[in-house]
Amino acid sequence: MSLCALSEERSSYPSFDYDMARTHEIKPHRRTIPLQGVPYGSHQLSLKLVVSPKGDVIDVHADGDESTLKFWPQLQDEVGRWRFTPFHKRWRTVTARVQEYVDLVPPERLPTNHATAPVIRSDSAVAITLERSGCYGRCPSYTVTVSTNGIVFEGRRFVVARGIHKDSVDPDGVRKLAAKVVAADFYSMDADYSTDLENEVDNFARTERWINGNDDRQ
Repeated sequence: MSLCALSEERSSYPSFDYDMARTHEIKPHRRTIPLQGVPYGSHQLSLKLVVSPKGDVIDVHADGDESTLKFWPQLQDEVGRWRFTPFHKRWRTVTARVQEYVDLVPPERLPTNHATAPVIRSDSAVAITLERSGCYGRCPSYTVTVSTNGIVFEGRRFVVARGIHKDSVDPDGVRKLAAKVVAADFYSMDADYSTDLENEVDNFARTERWINGNDDRQ
């Protein structure tokens, strides 16, 4: 098959933007990837994937500025292992063109000064707040607070549930989450980080129900 014919075949596949792609992602799926040599600042690669009816990535093309594209060879294998739940068009599973992106960040800097973290006791009152402020595209923008009194989600942009939404929570579960924050030496870190702790908070609060919507939404 000629390159021209292959390009035409790809263009015939139905296209899905990254808002839809997010609902099909199967974890682990990193959108923020630390790499040695990446300078501080904004470094994003736009990805165009072809995903098979089974959810495998069968082709990928990366776009970005020259200084960011030079890191693409280090990412290709990981992106190639991404998995999605099948995409559908007219009630049929299809080969899909999918828009995605990755943000590149420097490796995490270990703290040089260690702050004393609070002690988490069996009766401790705990509150953990995560804020996601969006991106250059349509990334969800929201704040979620997980506390021993409950969960409070405030949706701002690109979420199905805007405004304030609340849910009850197991206080002991919140204390266990807080213990993970302490164990990660979070109190010694800089003011702004993209870490796995973010996903821990999202998963505990089940924010997906307010971001993309499902039957569990309150």
